[in-house]
Amino acid sequence: MKRTLLGMILLCPVLSFGESSVSSETVKGSVVLLEECIKIGTANYEPLRLADEEVELARLKREEAYRAYYPMVSMKAEETAGKTDDVTQVPSFKERLYGATLSHSLYEGGKIHSTYKQAVAAYAAAEKSREKTWQDFVYGVTEAFWKLAAAQNNLAERTSVRDSIKNDLKVMTEQYVLDLAVKQQFLSVKAQYLQANSQSNAAHVAYSKARWGLAKALGLAKPPEFDVAREISFQKREVQLEECMTLAAGHRPDLRMQDYLVELAEQGRTIAGSARMPKLNVNAFYGRSASAYDIDPLHYRDDWQVSARVSQSFWGNSLGLTGSKINTSPKIGQSSRTNTETKGVNLGILDGMKDRTEIKQADLNVRQAMVKRNDLRKDVAIDVEDAYYGFQQALLQVEFTEEDVKLAEEELKVAESKGKYGLTSALELAQARNRSAASHAARMDSLSAYQISLAALNHAVGIVDKFKIN
Repeated sequence: MKRTLLGMILLCPVLSFGESSVSSETVKGSVVLLEECIKIGTANYEPLRLADEEVELARLKREEAYRAYYPMVSMKAEETAGKTDDVTQVPSFKERLYGATLSHSLYEGGKIHSTYKQAVAAYAAAEKSREKTWQDFVYGVTEAFWKLAAAQNNLAERTSVRDSIKNDLKVMTEQYVLDLAVKQQFLSVKAQYLQANSQSNAAHVAYSKARWGLAKALGLAKPPEFDVAREISFQKREVQLEECMTLAAGHRPDLRMQDYLVELAEQGRTIAGSARMPKLNVNAFYGRSASAYDIDPLHYRDDWQVSARVSQSFWGNSLGLTGSKINTSPKIGQSSRTNTETKGVNLGILDGMKDRTEIKQADLNVRQAMVKRNDLRKDVAIDVEDAYYGFQQALLQVEFTEEDVKLAEEELKVAESKGKYGLTSALELAQARNRSAASHAARMDSLSAYQISLAALNHAVGIVDKFKIN
């Protein structure tokens, strides 16, 4: 299936940072399309970059959690130099040791596995959060783009009508000075001109606000120094509410993100519960060491040690059993190897009281996450319905303004035809011009609102280019 440019940007938002050659400077003074605006914003919108950094951080934490499945290994090297106050009695000596240490938690009551699964869920949630940020960005740019397109058209229309009525007022003023027109006619045309001038000024203010709105959506520090395409196309789309609900249930990134957050909380509960399970940890060292007086050569021999600890919590207390075996080479003053075995027991009194509160907190976190997910599902359904009915209303408004523009243009055409033969007053002609400008402005606003309603519908279902105009 052929993918649209917008869809490919959605699939590769990170790559577009580096690959896009479109920027606010390269298109300065030109007319840009919506897709180009999205490319510009992709390179400038800071929340997108922050979302990428959050995903990368979650990925690193996932790798860190996976590392816990394997033992920790480190290399060790030591050298000790000893000197006596009277070297004539006891010469100086030196000791050297090198080897590797290993430590590993063989069993933590499921904590290691649950911590990894929690990190996986956190990474997936971060990806969905980035996707939501991207969709919010696309919707914001789309909305600002079409508002600016409508504002551009309205400003041009209002300015043109104002200039036309200004010419009518000039003619009327000349007639009034020559007593060829009564004062009422002069004042009426003047009022129409003032109305057109006020509307032109309002259109200029709206245009300025729309430019700032697009700058904000694109992450620019100042209004863009380019214009957007003025043509606002229209194509009637058939949309079913049930289809939108189904799409939203399967594609809304915030819904999927909340599912992962519930899983994250459930794994947190497992981690908290692991405190009540037995634990087994082992540590080991293997290397070689040697010690001798400075006058003697060093003879390296094997050194090793192994230790293990088993612990279990009960009734807020903890019980630990430890055992170790050490085999070391002779040190200064020794003639044979040293072999030691140590066994121990440790009873902690009420040192596990916090486990109970952590388990309760983890269980509460799970229930809170589930409540948020249920509330979010309702919010998504409301969003979809609002977007759907907003789309239907926008469609009706487009159909109405289309007929209203036809009527206003016909009225203006009749007024201009009558004006050529002196069959209509300058007031009626000015009123027809203002009426036509208002209908065209309403038409542009309705077309813009229709495009925005499609974007809102896409945003509500979680697919940025699902409903679009070809």
